[in-house]
Amino acid sequence: MSFGIVLNESDLREMPSDIRVPLLKWYFDRSPSSVNSTPTPIRGVTVPPSASVPRRQEKGRVSFQELVRAGLIAPGNEIVCRTLRRQQRGGAGEFVEAGNVVEDGSVEYRGRRYDIPSKLAITVINAKGGEARSVNGYDYILVRSSNGLVPLSELRDEFLRRSS
Repeated sequence: MSFGIVLNESDLREMPSDIRVPLLKWYFDRSPSSVNSTPTPIRGVTVPPSASVPRRQEKGRVSFQELVRAGLIAPGNEIVCRTLRRQQRGGAGEFVEAGNVVEDGSVEYRGRRYDIPSKLAITVINAKGGEARSVNGYDYILVRSSNGLVPLSELRDEFLRRSS
């Protein structure tokens, strides 16, 4: 019997660490060829709760929290989102406000907190009449600084240079 389970980031955060850590270890350690095969249980796996998720760095994915911890973004920084070209043709500006970085390193927009740039970008774009299903948050999200608007892609690249 086959079935699927969908967990979002908040589900994982609320999950007890003695369940979450082995689950994430199993998920990210499995080989691509085993994705469609039956998973093997990983009882007795000991991983420290602070272990980072390896896939994020391997793929170049960086969360807002990682950028804050690295000092590339500070709590209070204003975040803006680029609009879709079709929105701009319809009269929308090139950029719209997308919230502020809060103390825990997430971005608060309209009362919700976002850790993942792409999810924030989709939410902001769709709130302004877009119908985006997926966008690259690193291309659409920018941080307002004393140097003007800095694309998240530049901050991510700097973070990856420093951490390698």
